[in-house]
Amino acid sequence: MLLPLPYNEILSSPRSSTGFIPPEIVHMILLHIRKDRYTLSACSLVCQTWRYIGQSLIFRDFHVTIGLKHSFPDFQNFMATTPDISKHIQKFHLHLSQQLQVEATYYPIRPRSLVNLFERCASLREVYLGGIFRQFALDTVPQCSRPLRKLVLYDVGSVDALLVVMQLFPLIEEMHLPQMVSIFSITDAGLHNRILPPTLPIPAFVLSHSSAVAFLADIAKQGCLLDNIHSLKLPFAIEPRKTTFPHSVPDRVQLSNLLRHVGRNLRQLELRFAAEPLISDGMDVLWKNFDVSSCTSLQIVKLTPQSRPGVTFATFFQRMGDIPVHSGWESCVWLLVRLPETLQSLQFILDDVSKMSGQLSDGNWTKLQDTILRFPVLQTVEFMMEDKVNGDSISLNEYEIPLVYQILPMLKEAGLMRFP
Repeated sequence: MLLPLPYNEILSSPRSSTGFIPPEIVHMILLHIRKDRYTLSACSLVCQTWRYIGQSLIFRDFHVTIGLKHSFPDFQNFMATTPDISKHIQKFHLHLSQQLQVEATYYPIRPRSLVNLFERCASLREVYLGGIFRQFALDTVPQCSRPLRKLVLYDVGSVDALLVVMQLFPLIEEMHLPQMVSIFSITDAGLHNRILPPTLPIPAFVLSHSSAVAFLADIAKQGCLLDNIHSLKLPFAIEPRKTTFPHSVPDRVQLSNLLRHVGRNLRQLELRFAAEPLISDGMDVLWKNFDVSSCTSLQIVKLTPQSRPGVTFATFFQRMGDIPVHSGWESCVWLLVRLPETLQSLQFILDDVSKMSGQLSDGNWTKLQDTILRFPVLQTVEFMMEDKVNGDSISLNEYEIPLVYQILPMLKEAGLMRFP
């Protein structure tokens, strides 16, 4: 039976001969920093965690949301003064909040500044840019001299979405980025009045508004080929909001039609749910209209009442067999028992660890452990932690570090520990 470890007990836990937590534990921690307001606090969190677990920790995947006009210089300074951290970063996620976008007069980030930031990361291979101006993207990407394997644009808004992608394609060819994935959102009626080519020249779609499901289904019926689309993010039964669309929530027929028209190249699929009971209904539609076994990445996101479509961003993974799961413990187990046993990699995104730590009953742990063990070819299990802002402070250690210590023994006993 696994019980939560008190924080003071963790602080006094055995360390390696170097005085740090053993490397086999720290390598399993992939820290995500996603702050809506205080980048400086996020940097402080990284430094505290770095000191606590030792410099054997490798930050491979770095998330930052810039929310205030004075935050970016602080973040630049942090990256410049922590080369031991930045040199390991392979994936860089940067999101500019809406507040920054409307305060164009005070916009502190210039393309060259961002390029300099990226080029400090010697191992950088993938860049995710969110909430960006079209011109900002066009001015930034061509200046990057380091070869990137993937560029992801998300939450850029429907007005600029197609223009961004169309104008970046020739730049990407010149930069030799054949595997680039452009992801963008359709959030309003702007695209309904656009003339689309017979085949959409984009490899990925992210739909953050329910009515976009009906829009894509309509253009499929009109003969527009959707075979180029290999990534879809679909809202399902999102609570009604004020909208100019006649149908703010896609019904089962619309979603079914879209899944049948998408084409055989779809490999990544994300479904969003407003409440946990709706997962059953949505998965029923998915199972009847889409061959899950052909999908290399399936992500299920349960939207909480505080979540806002278009703001919540879930990372797509390209590795063969990855199926990230994002929801509560019960719905995780519900989904896992319905996935094919060929699952190779499993990822949990802990979006509200303080709440989840209260759900870790003996019964939930037993269910989770038994469910994980049913996959005979499972190679890796990852737990990603997204810390929460509490006023001006960020409390990671109080919940996440004990949670990691609680989870890892279970994985070790099951023989599921895998290291880079």
